[in-house]
Amino acid sequence: MSWFYEPPRPVATKRNGTMRLSRLFGRWSLKGHDGTEQATPYMDALWRTVLGRVARQKPTVRRCLILGVAMGATFGVVRRDWPETEVIGVDWEPALFSLGKELGIHREGKGMIFVEGDAAAIAPALQGTFDLVLVDLFNGRPVTDAARDPRLQDAVAAKLEQGGVVCVNYYDQPAVLEGWRSRFGAPETVRYQGNRIALFWKK
Repeated sequence: MSWFYEPPRPVATKRNGTMRLSRLFGRWSLKGHDGTEQATPYMDALWRTVLGRVARQKPTVRRCLILGVAMGATFGVVRRDWPETEVIGVDWEPALFSLGKELGIHREGKGMIFVEGDAAAIAPALQGTFDLVLVDLFNGRPVTDAARDPRLQDAVAAKLEQGGVVCVNYYDQPAVLEGWRSRFGAPETVRYQGNRIALFWKK
């Protein structure tokens, strides 16, 4: 194994097809079956940008929910701004989260919880409330149906604290936001290169 460069190798998944894992300058990248950015330094930078914006308006986050946590790098991105927050990450590919642990991308610790399953089924069953919810649900380029599922949207709306925020990565697919708009109103939009992320604040 080389710290400098490792060429792409296949990673078989149950639901996301065959993905590609590579490393450059010590940083791992996992791309989707169609070559799209899934768990890469680009995505880490995207979420750092989005959460930096959120942190300027929301200095305290007690509890965060990540829907689509993949290899788990977003745990560290969230805790950069809110070191004490409890973070629950949900993904339907547990092998990716295990791979992230094996590669040192995340480390299990106090207040860091992984839940396996489809986000639309898991979100309604979670206990308690959240100050911050990240929705990053993709299968390659398309946003998955879970992001549009009324069960998930209703659960997030019910479990989000007043003053909390839902960040929905919709890439270039604005139709994904219709149900979210009906529950929260018009969002703020954060642009990061080719991605668009909608911020819905609960007032």
